[in-house]
Amino acid sequence: MKHFYPNEVQNLVGLASRINQIESLLCVGLDDEIRVVGIWGMGGIGKTTLAREVFKKISSHFEVCCFLENDRKKSSKAKLENKLLVAIFGEGSYNSRWMLRAHQLRNKKVLVVLDDVDDFDQIEFLESTCFGMGSRIIATSRDKNVFEDRVHGIYEVPALIDHEALQLFSIYAFKQIHPKGDHMELSSTVVSYAGGNPLALKILGSFLRGKNKGEWESALKKLKKVPHKKIQDVLKISYDGLDFEEQQTFLHVACFFKGEPLRHVERLLNACDIHAQIAIRVLNDKSLITISNSCVHIHDLLQEMGRDIVRQECMKEPGKRSRLWNHEDIYHVLTKNKGTKAVEGIFLDKSKLNTLYLAPTIFSKMNQIKYLKFHYSNVNVDNVWSCDELIKYVPNDVHFPEGLASLPEELRFLQWHFYPLKCLPSQFHTEKLVELNMSGSHVRSLWNGVQQNLANLKVIKLRHCRSLIEMPNLSGAKNLETLDCRGCTSLVEICPSIGCLQKLQSLELSYCRNITSLPSTKGLTSFETLILSYCSKIKRFPEIPESIETLRMKGTAIEEIPSSIGLLSRLKVLSLRDCKNLKILPNTFFQLGHLDNLSICGPYVNPLVLISKLASFSSLTKLSLQGSKFETLPSSIKLVLGLRELYLNYCTRLQSLPHLPLYLVVLNASYCTSLRAVSNSLMALTQDWGFFYFVNCGSLNQQEHRNILRLVRHRILHVAHVTIKQGQDVYSSDKFLAEQLTFILPGNKIPNWIQHQSEGDSITVPLPSDWYHNFLGFALSAVFKLGHTTNPRWMKLECQLNSNCGESYCISAKFDYWESDGFRPTEQLFVSYSNKFCINLEDKGGSVPCYNEALFKFLVVDEYGNSLASSLLKCGVQLLHDGDESSEDPSHNCSFDDDEVDKSSQVAHSTLFRKKRKKRKLQMKLVGKMKRKWLMNPVTCAATLRKKRKMMK
Repeated sequence: MKHFYPNEVQNLVGLASRINQIESLLCVGLDDEIRVVGIWGMGGIGKTTLAREVFKKISSHFEVCCFLENDRKKSSKAKLENKLLVAIFGEGSYNSRWMLRAHQLRNKKVLVVLDDVDDFDQIEFLESTCFGMGSRIIATSRDKNVFEDRVHGIYEVPALIDHEALQLFSIYAFKQIHPKGDHMELSSTVVSYAGGNPLALKILGSFLRGKNKGEWESALKKLKKVPHKKIQDVLKISYDGLDFEEQQTFLHVACFFKGEPLRHVERLLNACDIHAQIAIRVLNDKSLITISNSCVHIHDLLQEMGRDIVRQECMKEPGKRSRLWNHEDIYHVLTKNKGTKAVEGIFLDKSKLNTLYLAPTIFSKMNQIKYLKFHYSNVNVDNVWSCDELIKYVPNDVHFPEGLASLPEELRFLQWHFYPLKCLPSQFHTEKLVELNMSGSHVRSLWNGVQQNLANLKVIKLRHCRSLIEMPNLSGAKNLETLDCRGCTSLVEICPSIGCLQKLQSLELSYCRNITSLPSTKGLTSFETLILSYCSKIKRFPEIPESIETLRMKGTAIEEIPSSIGLLSRLKVLSLRDCKNLKILPNTFFQLGHLDNLSICGPYVNPLVLISKLASFSSLTKLSLQGSKFETLPSSIKLVLGLRELYLNYCTRLQSLPHLPLYLVVLNASYCTSLRAVSNSLMALTQDWGFFYFVNCGSLNQQEHRNILRLVRHRILHVAHVTIKQGQDVYSSDKFLAEQLTFILPGNKIPNWIQHQSEGDSITVPLPSDWYHNFLGFALSAVFKLGHTTNPRWMKLECQLNSNCGESYCISAKFDYWESDGFRPTEQLFVSYSNKFCINLEDKGGSVPCYNEALFKFLVVDEYGNSLASSLLKCGVQLLHDGDESSEDPSHNCSFDDDEVDKSSQVAHSTLFRKKRKKRKLQMKLVGKMKRKWLMNPVTCAATLRKKRKMMK
């Protein structure tokens, strides 16, 4: 017997934690079974390298070891037998010899790695070879389907993170672990292009090694247009293994649908007779795309490969290609009239072009276009809050001096933001149209009175079409699911045919200020969402079916709510804020026990009655009483046990807060200008993370201000210890909320305990040589001045760790807040701790010690990410370390003046915290026991853990 594996691989970066995770799946110490583990990922991501390193590390635990490399030719059972015999025994086989040798392995503990598997039969053959107990089989593949329900665990290989990628690239480009000083920016560009793919980094590093700066710049420009052939050849292997329909799906995603919602992509693919669900599943299994947060994503290198395949259809003339996405190519085709019937889709980002003057017959030669999208990457019209905000973005850069004669008859998807004409062409045939999006357009009517065949239409979006005065007849749109006319301020009437559309799910009419009534939708069994916010002329409560789940009526003129509202048993989201003509709530309102999100305020709300009744709403997690006129919040609010978010902003008479629900993670009391006491309420909250906003609460006195800041400091230290020492709860469903602990309150001075402070919006913090020992993260603070806007703004924080050798590592995080007109601009203090600024030393490996400074930049951005004029006056950073003043209990050393503290609540809180700490220890013990099981079967394990945690409660 002998051990065999390929030559040692050098220059390995970022493997330590990945190897450990694979070892956890293998359970090498357990000898009661034969385990099979799959390593899965896209081409070039490092599957083989990982398998080799795991093989080398654990081979000493086995009697027989074999690493089988795949030559990408289909291996028959006989060929695989032969490979095994050659690798293990050094000789070839015939059937009887195989039977003899296989018998010798029956009681042997064997380790086999089968690299680049494309057929499960290969794994199945090894399993049937009757290796001894404790044997392990590792298989690598680009195709997850090879492993599904057939292996004990699957490890998906992640891309290298930025600093790992830069280190690997530098090894091949400079023969050192960091770039040369004058090549840092160019190196970062290459690393960004490679997207963490090790193979691409190695190839590009080797290619650029020894070349001067001008040659680097030339090569990078070329890469933007012509991908590197060696990289493409490796990636294209997976594409070549697809059938025609799967290849077309991949090209559609690469050219058009990156980052788009999965449901939207499936709808458009299905409209072109592609079996979208199975095609997308195959692409995902083969690591050609990924599905995350219900959106379709694709690696930049794979996207570029797909686009290059389309470019190869006709290198010289873009108008003869199937798909057009490059603005220069589209400009050429449209202005030179070079389009042909080969074109199936055009996606034009008009923000990248100057003014276009187009002929009326521009689409006559491109009658096979199925997807047509004219949009602006710098303005998402579908997310703009109001028409008034949209005005400053409205462009006027596409002109049809002679009108537009027609649109392609094969269109399935038409999105034309800011369409310049008053109606669509009369010769536009809509038989195959599935989705129509004309948001921000100048249309007065869609088809100028011409009745169209809308049988396949599922989505109509006409947001902020301020000139729209007439809604089309939708009686023929039997498959319509979504109608969105938000901000159509000239629209006065809704088509009565809406009440007959049995598949209608969502109707959005907010800010349609001239609509006076709504057709009955009571007979629609699929209807789930109705939004009428700020339809200020609607006086009558709409007739809606019991299937409704979301109903937003804020700012309407409704005068009465019918008692039948209690029958809406599926209602989860309800907004009845600022309904100024409403006098009283019916008693049946409190039968809505399934509400998850309630927003309500006005003279018709008695807070004492409302809060006491809400205690029985077991599903309620979000409550907004924004703008209410009460002076005190009823103490019964603490009995709404499931409440996670509470919004009290603009409650200008509110003077104090009672004890709040223990699990609250969001409290917004901004612009509560009479608020005087809050610290006592905050002390009892048990959740580690959260957002607590007291923007412009000018009545908080100096003592209360000190109390809050003292609590903030101790809570940050407590959270930092919990985060680093115990790790985050992997079972938390509040992913976004579990990233930050943030406080905002009036103030013009950064707390003294934050050591590094600077005027302005940036600060450079020197890092001592041992800064990373017992490191818990950074506490961050800033003083900023409010502006004049009613729109959300984001505070964006960027951190760049720098080393003397030119290496850098970047982190960023952000949080949102509102600013409001009508209030005097004042200075506000921001203090935060974010786990995004916690550096996992295990993942960063040997690079961490070389960082000697941290540069922090504080930015204010709008909802589109655009930087705004800086309102940052001061900023500060504090390094946190284990051993800093802290406590398991964040209220320790935070006792306030006797007259400000409810003694019984402190005792209760102390008892509660001891119970919580004991429960956390039990939970962490359970997590440790189940870690290995979690990696093997996360779904079953999560269910088991939830059940046990409930028992511990």
